[in-house]
Amino acid sequence: MSSRLFQSESKFIERCRTALVNAQSDSVIKAALADYGMSDEQLNEGQQLFARVQAVWNANTADEAETTQASNLYKATYNQLQSVFKIHRDKSLIYFKKEPDVLVKLGV
Repeated sequence: MSSRLFQSESKFIERCRTALVNAQSDSVIKAALADYGMSDEQLNEGQQLFARVQAVWNANTADEAETTQASNLYKATYNQLQSVFKIHRDKSLIYFKKEPDVLVKLGV
């Protein structure tokens, strides 16, 4: 069974936020981190890094939403085009049945 670092990016970011908040607010955790050389300055640096990550994450999420909307609009428009094209193609095949040169020129 493999162990994954995080289930999803959003869950990982949330776990980082929780760890930073706990490290800054809980005196027991803060003292334990001080034993490993982790000062308030480094915790603040981590908080600033987290804020930048959160901003990039939010921008990326908004960009993905816009991309999905544009893709859905494209697919719907393309499906409409295909249905209209199929109708006109079928009509041209019937109308120009006896004129294969015209069908070749039309690319049907």
